[in-house]
Amino acid sequence: MSNFLKIFWNVLLLTFLALGWKWADILYQAKILNDNERIWFLSIVTFILFLQTFYRQIPNPSNLKSIESRRIIIEQSLKDLTNKYYVSLGSFSNYSSNQPKPVIRVNLMLPTRKLKGLLGTYLRIYYYYCPDGIMYSEDEILNKWGKKDGTSGWAWSHKNMMGFYDSIRPELKLPANRIPKKNRLAVQDINSIISVPIRNDNEIVGVLNIDSKSNIDDTLFTNDKIYQLIYAYCSALGGHCFENGVEG
Repeated sequence: MSNFLKIFWNVLLLTFLALGWKWADILYQAKILNDNERIWFLSIVTFILFLQTFYRQIPNPSNLKSIESRRIIIEQSLKDLTNKYYVSLGSFSNYSSNQPKPVIRVNLMLPTRKLKGLLGTYLRIYYYYCPDGIMYSEDEILNKWGKKDGTSGWAWSHKNMMGFYDSIRPELKLPANRIPKKNRLAVQDINSIISVPIRNDNEIVGVLNIDSKSNIDDTLFTNDKIYQLIYAYCSALGGHCFENGVEG
């Protein structure tokens, strides 16, 4: 439907709702409607007004075209974060200049609304950056994560808390028990993760995740310097995410 037809339809609907009560009286006085028909007419107008008001309260998520329009700037930011992570890692005394560093992948998940959120909302990967030769599988990109599912769902639901996972440390293994069965195969080789909620005007508009096949003793995701770096990028990315999520 063209923009003109959308505007025309909206104006027509608003005019009908605004004058519906008046038309009911006019048609009743002209004896075109009897008492029962007048009640039915007013009931229909009220119901349409309710639906129209309800529809306007539903968040309007962004479409795939909007997602693509921001891909270059967001994925460049993820690349910059990766490079600065390795610079920070090299500044720690336990990493010598020739010591191999852990391979990490970075992704940005966005809240995805099914039928504008009426059928639920989930997280999904839309943007990512990986070193050469490393990729996310198709299953990982298409996986859906609900609130409290894994570290990303945990960060999403708790808003002010980042989520950690490590396959060795007992205190950080809990997120593995919250991964849906359908998602476990795709992430079974991941040994450490940090997930940080991204905010915009106090709303969670995304979750930034960094994962690795190395453990946290190597990735140092729990180190103050590392997650302060990640937080800084989350703050910058908040303005590039979508206030009402994306279409599911």
